[in-house]
Amino acid sequence: MTSATAYIGAPVSRVDGHAKVTGAAKYAAEFKAPRLAHGVIISSPIARGRITRLDAAQAIALQGVLEIFTHENVSGLASEDACFADAL
Repeated sequence: MTSATAYIGAPVSRVDGHAKVTGAAKYAAEFKAPRLAHGVIISSPIARGRITRLDAAQAIALQGVLEIFTHENVSGLASEDACFADAL
């Protein structure tokens, strides 16, 4: 008789396992990097709406904002590029 988890494979020792479950592990977000910038994607709360005007002047004027990317300043989307393919 095989165990219920036999399809998963042989157990593998995780060298970082103990540190992760005890809270001692350091994750990528916990490393300090000089001049690190963060990006935020904001999507419309209206699924089938139509944008008639876009004014990012107040947002770009905020302290710490480096750039606002819109259809007006980014040429083409990756999904429209012939070289783009989702990894399967």
